[in-house]
This record gives sequence, C-alpha cells and structure tokens, in this order.
Amino acid sequence: MKFPRTAKRLLASALAVSCLMTGAGATAFTNAFHYGYNIGQGTAYTRLEGKNSAGVQKTNYISYTPNSTITPVIVYASDKLYGSGAGISAAAKYLEQQGKQVIAGINADFFVMNTSIPIGLVIKDGELISSDAWQYAVGFTANGAAITGQPTMSMRVSGPSGTATISYFNKTRTAAGIYLLDRNYDSTSHTTQKGKTIVLERLDSTPVTVGGSVRLRVLSNEETTGATPIGANQMVMTMQDKSTASWVDFQPGEEVTLTVAAPSPGWADVVYAVGGKSLVRGGAVTPDGIDGAGSHTGRTAVGVKPDGTVILYQNDGSRSGGSAGLTARELGVEMQQLGCTEVICLDGGGSSVMSMRKPGTSGTQTISNPSDGSERRCANYIFLVSNAVADGVPAHLYVEPEHYYVLPGAQTGFTVRAADSAYGPAPLPGGEAVFTATAGDVDPMNHIFFSYPSAGTVTLAADIGGVAGETQVCVTDDVNSIALKRGDKTVTSLALDPGDVVELDAWLYHLGMRMASADQLLDWSVSGEIGTVDVNGNFTAGSQSGAGKLTVAYKNTSKTIDVTVGMDFRDVKNADWFYEAVKFCFDHGLMAGSTPTKFDPNGKLTRAMFAAVLYRLEGSPAVTYTEAFSDVPRGAWYADAVIWANQNGIVSGFRDGTFGGDGTLTREQLASMLCRYAEFKGMDAQTAASLGGFSDAGSVSGWAEQAMGWAVHADILGSTSSTAKVLSPAGTATRAQCASILMRFAALQGIKSEPAPAPEQPVDPEQYDFQISDTGLPSDDEMLPDSPENLDPDIFGPGVTAPAEGQPEQEPVPGQPEAPTEQAGEPSAEGEGTPAENGNPD
Repeated sequence: MKFPRTAKRLLASALAVSCLMTGAGATAFTNAFHYGYNIGQGTAYTRLEGKNSAGVQKTNYISYTPNSTITPVIVYASDKLYGSGAGISAAAKYLEQQGKQVIAGINADFFVMNTSIPIGLVIKDGELISSDAWQYAVGFTANGAAITGQPTMSMRVSGPSGTATISYFNKTRTAAGIYLLDRNYDSTSHTTQKGKTIVLERLDSTPVTVGGSVRLRVLSNEETTGATPIGANQMVMTMQDKSTASWVDFQPGEEVTLTVAAPSPGWADVVYAVGGKSLVRGGAVTPDGIDGAGSHTGRTAVGVKPDGTVILYQNDGSRSGGSAGLTARELGVEMQQLGCTEVICLDGGGSSVMSMRKPGTSGTQTISNPSDGSERRCANYIFLVSNAVADGVPAHLYVEPEHYYVLPGAQTGFTVRAADSAYGPAPLPGGEAVFTATAGDVDPMNHIFFSYPSAGTVTLAADIGGVAGETQVCVTDDVNSIALKRGDKTVTSLALDPGDVVELDAWLYHLGMRMASADQLLDWSVSGEIGTVDVNGNFTAGSQSGAGKLTVAYKNTSKTIDVTVGMDFRDVKNADWFYEAVKFCFDHGLMAGSTPTKFDPNGKLTRAMFAAVLYRLEGSPAVTYTEAFSDVPRGAWYADAVIWANQNGIVSGFRDGTFGGDGTLTREQLASMLCRYAEFKGMDAQTAASLGGFSDAGSVSGWAEQAMGWAVHADILGSTSSTAKVLSPAGTATRAQCASILMRFAALQGIKSEPAPAPEQPVDPEQYDFQISDTGLPSDDEMLPDSPENLDPDIFGPGVTAPAEGQPEQEPVPGQPEAPTEQAGEPSAEGEGTPAENGNPD
C-alpha cells in the first residue's frame, strides 16, 4: 500500500492557547474543546471538555434525527421490575442477546435503590409496564420521534360493585393509595403490612396499554399481612389499611375492566417511554424539584430540539480525575446551548453513565467515568439500536489519536479504523492512503502527527481509496499539572543507591487529560548534591549519600519530588548494633523509613505492619481483594498484605471478624507469623528448641509454644535480659529488632546481606523505594502539591510510639542476650493461632 507523505500546513498563531469551540457545538463552558464522529445513520457522538465556575467539566452527548434505521428503546435487564437493577454493560448485553445491534445508551429514570423500582413511567414495546406516578416522561413513537411532558395517566378498575381508582401501577405499595401489580412487577407483591388484597385473573391476553382496556375476573378478596403471589396471568389490587383511598370490595367471580387513559395527547402512540423530571419546558430552564438541584454532580438528560432532533446527554461528575459535575440549572443551560427546548432530567450522581459502540468495532463499552468508580445498577436505560445490515464493506474511516491534547512542538500517534455502512467492523480499504493535517506535519508510514509550536484546533484527516474520516486535535500550552512516571506508575519520591540511573517520564495534563508531550520540551533541574538529570529525564544518583529534590517544569507548572541517595537515616548510625540489619532491609525493599530521613528504630510494630513486611519479602504478589476482615477495607495500604497472608495461612483474625491491624505486635505473635511464613515457603519449621531453660517459659501462650521453640532453635529469637534467660513472649518488638530478625530469617533462606551492586543500566522500578500508584492516569489528588494523603503510607510511618523511658535500644547478635523490650511479662492482648478465652484470633 502506498502512503505518500502529504500534509496541509496552516499556522494557527492567531488562536488562543485554548482550543475554543464554535459552531454547532457551542457551549456554556469556557476553554472548551470537542471532537466527534458519526456512530449510526443520522446519529453522531460528541465529546466535550471544558471548564465552568465549578471546575473541569467532561461531557458526552449523542444527537440523532429520527429515522428508520435507528430505534430508541427502553430497557430494564430482566423480565420483571423488582430487583432488576443492572449496570449499563449488562443491560446492553441483555439487548444484544435478543439480536439487537446496540450503538449507544444512557441511564434513565430515578429509582428506589434497594428495589430497583423506577419512580416514573415505563412503556416497553407499547405495553404499559409501570405508571407515571405524576412524574414527567419522555416517550418514543414507532418512527423514533420523541415527545415529552407529564402523561398523568388515569387507571380505573370498574365492575358491578363500583369503580376503584388505581393510584400506582407496578410500584411498591405504601399507604399512598390503591396499587395494582402484575407479573411485570414480580411474582409476589412484596407487601409486609396489613392490608386489603384482591387477586384478579385476566380473561384474555390483551396487554395493558395507554388508551386500552383489560378484562379481568375476581379470584379472591381478603385481608393480608404478608406478600401475595402473582400468577402468570394474574393481577393483584392491594391497599394498606392505613390508606384513606376509596376501596371497592369486588367479590369473587365478579368480572371487572381495567382502563387506562392519558389526557395528554400522543401518549397512546408511544412504543417506549421512561420517566424523569422536567428540566426545560418551552425553552425555559425549570430545575425546581430535581434532586440535589443545587449540588454539583454527574447528570444525565434527554432533550428534544424544535426540529425533532434528540440529544442524549451525560456529564461525568463527583469523581477524582473526572469532572466537577453540574447543578441541575447548569445542565439546563447546557441543553439550551445545544438547542433543546424540551428536556427531561434523568437520574444522576453515581448512576450517570453512557455506553457506546465505537465505529468499526463490535459491542458497546462504557465511555464515561461513573462517580461510584464502577457501573451502578440502575433501574432502566435508554438505548439506541441500529436496524442497518452489516456488510463488512468499508464505507467510513475512524481516526483516533493517542492523545487529543498535544503540547506545541510535540507529537502523537494515531490509528485508522474502517467501518462499514452500518458502522460495524470492516477491513481497511485498498488504494492510495493520504493523511493531512490543517496545521503541522504527518508521518504517513508510522501514523504520527507532529504539531507546530503554535496553539489551536487541528483537523487530522485520512483518505484511503476514497473512503474518508477525520478528527480534531487540540494543540495547547495550557498545562494544568504534571506527574512523574516510571512506566505507568506514579513516582512521588525516590530512594536510590549511589550511581543508580532512573529513566523518568513527565506526563502533562490539560483539563485532567494526559497530553502528548516530550521530555526535551521541559525544564529538568536538581537541588542538593544528589546527582544529575539530563534533558530526557534520566536521573543519575551521585556517589555520596544525601537528600534533595528533582523538579520538572513547563512554563509556570511544575512537579517536585524528594530524592534520597543512599540510606540517609539520621537516626541510624554506623556504630549502632542495628545498622547492618536496617541497611539490609532497606536495600532489599523490606522496610523503608517513616520519613525520607528517619527510620525510627525504636518505633513499635503492629500486626498490619509485619504482615506488610512478609508480603514484601514474598515479592508483593497480585491479590484479589476479599472481605476477609471487617476492619480491613478495600484500598487500605495494608489490605493486599493482610489478605495475602490470610489466604496463605500466615495470619488469622479475631472471633468478632476483625483483624486488629493497629494492635501492637508481641514477640510470640511475631514468632508465630514468621513460623507460618517459613512453613509456607517449605522450610523446616517443625524443629524446635526446648523453652524450659527460660524463666518465663510458662507465660508463653499454648498456641505459640512451637513457633517460639522454632525461633529459638533457628537463632531468630533469644533472651531479652543480659542477666537471666527471659523470652518476654508478651513484650513488643521495635522496628530495629524486627530488622535484625528479618536479616537472620533471610539468612536461613540464603538471601545475601550485601546489597546488589549499582547497575550500569537503568534497573527495574521495583528495586527502588518508589511511592507509586498503579493507575494509568493520575487522580485529581495527584495533580495537587504532595501531601500525606497523596502518598501511599509507609508501613512504618505515622502512628508508631516511642520506647519507654530508659528502654535499652541494643539487640545483641544471636547467641547473646537481647535487650529488654517494653511490656515484658505482660499478658498478650491477642494471639496468633489457637483460639483462647481472652478473645485471641480464631
């Protein structure tokens, strides 16, 4: 295939540093940029990013003109309403399993979270599934046209005994009136309070529709206190005793008729409908009555323009690294700016989500960042499905840059994908390929766009054999934040050996989105006698120990991290008995300092800290979080370590389901955990020395005797007194003593005490004491100046206590008495292993 090098050049020096949006995408946001593409017949997707008074805003919206190819549908991912909540991916799959070609979707109505019952109207395939409850709604006719309004449907059951007005259809019963339920609700009424219940049987298969009627026969009429089953061909009319509604005692055998009417015109023609709250009526913003109308949060809405065009709108909100979110009024203004005169506000917050099939691919994917951190199980969704027939013949090109924001003078790669006339997968067409950019240059062979040192919006276009496509790229020098990276891990500090070389990358962000940049375009600098850094971000540690800072900057935006070369702990001297042990643990990544310059040798250990040490000794294997302990939450700095240790039989918890990670670690607990780890490693942990020679052997807990005997036999633990043989099983270990014990244990495994020589080439980042985050993009917190909550807590950091006054710091080498430890001889607050009456772990 021939790729001629072509590029259309158009300098954009007259444009501002931001990529301002104009034309059909006009918005109330400032500093805004948008790009988009067609995803179906008469259907287009737009991504909009900008700012308002609340901060960064990120929005997705889809506009479609009603046509015979695209059909809007309402979905709840089950055959019943009650408990049918599902994430948007599951809802899309539910449709796809029915053979539908899903191209996009958004969350829909507000709902009761513990039941998934929608607040308002649901019409599906022309059948009334749930009543409007006096809420506003949006409906779609068979040709895809949308209507909005307040249906205010009336439902009545009439028979010889009288006429009952139905307040709610397929909603969970309260004292608010008379309820009517069928199998679209569930197979049971889920009622728990005393009330009246009439079971009705359908006399034909006529569905419940707006403007229609259903004939029924009364099967039973009785007082109930619990749930009533709903048969496949039945309805249940029910009312709480507390209700003041006018009940009618229809008698068994009596034939009655259910009628449904909607005074508002057009609703009888609706095939699909879903409820919501009115946000814009007649072109005026009306946010009153919308939940949290004054709060900034994720928002979803559906709007209609005077020409019939429908907008499905979703704003990310209340999520770190995402969007500040909109108030209801701001959302209304945004919809006005997009030309909508009628808008229904849908559920928001953690429910706000959008899914879409990108052109040339199969299946949908979530393209928003829900504020819950994952897809919330919502009651229902609005989806667009395509009736177009896929033929696999390339008809469109989809151009996707690696980065939509590019620093002036930087470059970004891009990919080109083909789609057929149904916007499904297709191979790239044959023929001559031509790539152009309205400013800058294009490398056609490697698919790279090179920006000029000027700001502005650039259109990047591709044409292969007459099949074309394009996208927009924003070239801007408006850098909001910088993060230092080693691979995809965020580096917030470095602790290196003399001579170490580290390759660092600077990731620049605009509106929270990573930009294409180049290290050579940035200013790198070092303060303190700690080493040097070149223009590519390669830092070489100096030959002497020291502490300083490394800074990378672009104009007025910078990022600075602390750098420590060598073991620069001011509270660890060469003459200290624990110096070699601390250095061993530091060199092997087992223990770090409580600060870059402080090791805190006399600080106390906790159960969580020692679990983390063993986890590091094992190489920090990948862990799938499970709720093993009620006090070990997901995301806690020690969670992976504790879960790993528990799953491998190294630690256990209390009978009340807690782990007690903040509890101070006793010597017998330490020995027990270390012994179990030795067994896990396949070492001989059964050979044990007799403890009879120790004066306090009788105070060793029964569950710890074997482990203490093994530790003594292995010369890991000894006496805590220089004048008598004392084990002090309930005494606590200091950080320095732990380092010494770890070095002795490592010797049993054949791990060398000498640190590895300084590498000639850059080494793996895991050999450094990085403070890292495993996320690909930084959160908002990572974009702020460093603070304790922005750093992964060191396992021996804040919270340790100083030793008791006069406590010796010395721990002699194996075979000699150890220094006395604090609390020697006191009963254990908790144990490891066998249950005990004092509440030790199971």
